Amino acid sequence: MMNQMNFIIGKKININMKKLLAIVVLGLLFSGNAYADYGGWIDMIVNSKEHKYCGDLARSMTSNKFKQSDIYYECRADIDIQQSIDKDFEKWKKNNK
Repeated sequence: MMNQMNFIIGKKININMKKLLAIVVLGLLFSGNAYADYGGWIDMIVNSKEHKYCGDLARSMTSNKFKQSDIYYECRADIDIQQSIDKDFEKWKKNNK
């Protein structure tokens, strides 16, 4: 009876450890960095052109990693603002024909 109990408890612990590992791995995968808006894995896939442009710009301007991050995030914010303005302008143009 005791051997069966240890076997059952061992299986439950094994399953719980797998769940915990899955949660940790997914958390690390999706956390990326403190700035979840820009530079994460999903962002690199969805906005690859903007990511590459701003990354290249930041690397070409300085070798200091902290300044590169600042330049990168400023570039991405500027692109987002411009895209928002363009989208609003197109909507306005469509409504005022």
